[in-house]
Order: sequence, then C-alpha cells, then structure tokens
Amino acid sequence: MTTVPGDVGLLEAKLHGASAGEQKIFNLPHRATYVVVRNSAGLYYVQRRSSTKDYCPGLLEPMAGGVVGFGESYDESAYRELDEEMGIRNTPLTHITTFSYSSPPMLVWRSLYDCVYDGPVTKQDEEVAEVLLLSEQQILAREHDITPDGMFAFRTYLTTSRTTAK
Repeated sequence: MTTVPGDVGLLEAKLHGASAGEQKIFNLPHRATYVVVRNSAGLYYVQRRSSTKDYCPGLLEPMAGGVVGFGESYDESAYRELDEEMGIRNTPLTHITTFSYSSPPMLVWRSLYDCVYDGPVTKQDEEVAEVLLLSEQQILAREHDITPDGMFAFRTYLTTSRTTAK
C-alpha cells in the first residue's frame, strides 16, 4: 500500500468526510490518484473529459484518476478510478511517486501510478467523451488541449519513470 506523505494523513480528519464535490466547491485540499495507461507499443490512453465536467470540460487528460474517497487508500482509489473511467480491471499497477500540485486555490496531493494494458476500453460516458491512443510526442505537442494538472502529472511521470528506470 502506498504511504501518505508527511501530515497528509491528518487531512482526512480535518475534512471530516467532505465529498469530492464539497472539496471542489470549498477549495479544500484533497488527495487524488492518477493512473498512466500505456500499451505494449508505448502509446498512451488519453481521455477527453466530457463536456459536463465542472473542471476543464472537453480537455484531454493523459491518465485516469480522481479524488480519493474518505477512508480509501491511494491504491484503492487508483484501481477504482481505472475501472470506473476505462473499464480496466485486474491489471497490476506500479506506484511511481506521490507529489503535491498547487494552482490556487487548488491544493492536491497526488499519487501517480502506471500500467501496461492492451485490452479493450469501456469509457464512462458521464466523465469521458472519448479515449485516444497518443504517443508521448503527440501528448506534449497538445499541451494547450490538456488539463493543467494532467500536464504537470504527465511531465512528472516522464521525469520520474525515466529516473527510476536508470
């Protein structure tokens, strides 16, 4: 199980079980997960957020993920989000790193995972408009069309995964 850095473990107690919606409405600091999904050819599964999302509707997200539920671990959240958004189950995840992302008024502690997956994707229509397969270069070239936190996380992923692979 992924450990929670520093005093972030105290965060849940302070939030008193606030829902993901309440965390967003009141700009509360929160925990979230990202799962980078790539196939064996090295292409990445990139989601286009649905037009009904309150945060960055219609933009691309180079990974699955979302807010960690109250009492839920990072690992549990990562597997749940991957299943909910893309219908991917029973695929081993590798924890890459945990980092903070701050873009006032948002403050989020993110735990980043990856996996290799070559099967079918079943998108969750409420959250995901479409799923694209893109190369690293294509993702970086479309930075203007990607959520700011998603781009930050993707760059963190590239840097961290290359550093740990050495």
